[in-house]
Amino acid sequence: MSYFDFAQNFFSANGEDGITQKIFTDLGITAQGSVVCEFGAWDGLDDSNTAHFWMRGYEAILIESDKSRFNDLLTNTKPFNCHCINTMVQEEGDYSIDNILDRSMVKLTDDNFALMSIDIDSFDYYVFGSIKKYRPKVVIVETSSGYTPDRDFISRDAGCSLKSVAELGEKIGYKCVIHTGNAFFVRDDLVDKLPDYDYSLEAIYSSPADIDSRQGKA
Repeated sequence: MSYFDFAQNFFSANGEDGITQKIFTDLGITAQGSVVCEFGAWDGLDDSNTAHFWMRGYEAILIESDKSRFNDLLTNTKPFNCHCINTMVQEEGDYSIDNILDRSMVKLTDDNFALMSIDIDSFDYYVFGSIKKYRPKVVIVETSSGYTPDRDFISRDAGCSLKSVAELGEKIGYKCVIHTGNAFFVRDDLVDKLPDYDYSLEAIYSSPADIDSRQGKA
């Protein structure tokens, strides 16, 4: 078995909702007292990796830079415990992840920060590597899926490969456990709670064809 066996979409695009829920179950994460965060939240619903959770009682921090999408985000999340922020994201300075989260007014700790999803369609690799202050239990980082798991690729405008971002995760204290087009990371101190699956890059990698097949497009 692997986390692929739990792939299911409610709002996500490639089975991330079901996979995240299984990882949360394995780590003992529940809605009570937990916070999820998404950078690149769009309208809150479209291809969202967090909507399934903030609709079910999780507190959320949702960041979107586009003003029109942000207005839709405010509308769609109004009934829920969501803190929406209209801002860009950068590696450092006022718009770094750490500084944005500081301004969110949500008290984040290693115990309550359940999930961070980074989906900004460009320099996701560098943003992931820039996190210093906050240590979410699970991090989802968008990748460029066309690169096989033996390929290095890093860019500022076209994402990164699974291999490159997985190696970055190792350096900053995270283990990559599944890839759906997005790379899922679990914080090192929690890895012992995970099932005894094969977490080699070859085993966890999804090609674009695999992703399409799971969505019934192939």
